[in-house]
Amino acid sequence: MHIVALDTETCALGPGRDRVVQFCAQQLDGDLRVLDTWTQLVNPGRPIPAAATAIHGISNDMVRTAPVFSGIAARLRGLFQRDTVFMAYNAGFDFGVLNTEFVRAGVEPLPLDTPILDPLLIERRVTSRSLGPTYKRYTGQALQNAHTADADVHAMVEVLRHQRAVHAELLPPDLDDLVDWPQAPTRPKRKGHLYKDETGVVRLGFGKHAGQAAAEVPSY
Repeated sequence: MHIVALDTETCALGPGRDRVVQFCAQQLDGDLRVLDTWTQLVNPGRPIPAAATAIHGISNDMVRTAPVFSGIAARLRGLFQRDTVFMAYNAGFDFGVLNTEFVRAGVEPLPLDTPILDPLLIERRVTSRSLGPTYKRYTGQALQNAHTADADVHAMVEVLRHQRAVHAELLPPDLDDLVDWPQAPTRPKRKGHLYKDETGVVRLGFGKHAGQAAAEVPSY
């Protein structure tokens, strides 16, 4: 097995308009042994917004003399062989950003059926969010009499107490401010650069072609 583990840092301009300012591509074998690593700053050809710099620390001065993406696109695309596995954390984002940059540079994008390995999706499958396992993660104790109303209420309150203690730096300090906090808008929700509909058809999730089958958009 050949794996390319990749992460991109961007200008955070939104789907279809984003530009890569840095990437790291690491080639791995089937035992997850590192074959080589390529970390590269990229000149996005436009100013990096201060809000993006505050997140990843990459400034305009840092990329001023870096190559533009089109200058290294062919080399990066060459890392991906026919059966290469694309690996990324929240892979849909990096896959979409990378393919958008490839198309912009006149380089063949990665096929939509590229095999993908995403540790984020794996984590969601193996880490249960149900009350019993969550209670045990925070308290170290098994939940007794699960699915009885009194036990579940007790466990739920204990989970909240532990959440406030363990994640004090992330959560509002006042309980009043925590009400509705998980639903507070942070960024517009979107389907991603590409998504599959209920019938399995791959569609575009952004731009003037949003919702249209990717196979029907010649430019893509």
